[in-house]
Amino acid sequence: MTPLRFPLPEARLRRRPGVYLALTLLTGVLQVLAALACMHDPPRLAAGVTGVALSAAMVGLSLRRPLPEDHIHRLAVTLALVWLLTEAALMVWHGGVLSPQQLTNAAITSALALTLLPPRQAVPIVAMVYGLLLVLVLTIPGSDLILLLMNMVLAGLMGFMSVYGRQVSVAQARSAWLQDLAFRDPLTGLANRHMADEELRALELAQGALAPEQSAGAVGDAALLILDLDDFKRINDSLGHARGDQALVHVARLIEGQLRPGDTAARWGGEEFLVILRGVSREQARAVGERMLQAVQNTPLPGFPHLTLSGGGAMLEEAPDHAALLDLADRRLYAAKHAGRARSVWSEDEVLAAYALSHAPRSATRSRGP
Repeated sequence: MTPLRFPLPEARLRRRPGVYLALTLLTGVLQVLAALACMHDPPRLAAGVTGVALSAAMVGLSLRRPLPEDHIHRLAVTLALVWLLTEAALMVWHGGVLSPQQLTNAAITSALALTLLPPRQAVPIVAMVYGLLLVLVLTIPGSDLILLLMNMVLAGLMGFMSVYGRQVSVAQARSAWLQDLAFRDPLTGLANRHMADEELRALELAQGALAPEQSAGAVGDAALLILDLDDFKRINDSLGHARGDQALVHVARLIEGQLRPGDTAARWGGEEFLVILRGVSREQARAVGERMLQAVQNTPLPGFPHLTLSGGGAMLEEAPDHAALLDLADRRLYAAKHAGRARSVWSEDEVLAAYALSHAPRSATRSRGP
């Protein structure tokens, strides 16, 4: 059995390629302007051209799909590092001393490395930067050693905050991942039975907290619908369980596509789905359920027999608790199966009619069956 692997936060974050492209284009424009401003200063012009080349490489990486974030991060740090080293070389060339501006550039480079790169890559870069600056300060008269030491302390604080921030990010991502495992069905991505049951309990508690005259209000106007994929056993037996899973995912997406804001769809078990509809009348709930049935019936899945759903629905105020509500909806689903499948039942009159139809001499009795 393959163990579950925890995905890194970076793999879970939503990618924003447009933001990367805009930032890299802005960087390139700034580098071009810097190079133009140094046209009459050959040493600085060489640094500017180097920056333009690196920025062009970043723009090229930003246009690739999928977005190579790791390469962009490394190139951004490389750009800052090249710029810093060029400034240091120019300072030595002109016989100057280490300036506050160059220390600021060192802090920026260190911040980029510690933020964008893993610690095992960032720490050697930061150590190299400050090691070089320390050598320059100790060998060039007039340089401010105290200012450099203060800057090194600042880099150390940034490193600590970066590592701490990464740990918090990983912990948050792990917590979200575990929550998904606890409350999401791994096959369909819908809520699982545990999450749906908790929502039903919350609705029950909210209804019980209202006065009787308020029970038909916003909380009371809720509905429960149990949907069952017809003849699912035949699909599994004839096509295999992997294809059966494909049918379940297909149906789950179609059900999910008919939900309104605030509604919940869950995989209740096997081929059964449970839908909680909030703020609806019986007519509105029936209409939503019919749209779900029609969506499945009218959306064929290539290579599969014609897929249909049967459903049983109940209003929250029809039962004293969520267990009785589930039993009522399930009994109506059973009646829909007996009446010939591919339909929904929402009232006791429909249940009686379904049973009368199933026992009529002109039609064979049908069991619910999967």
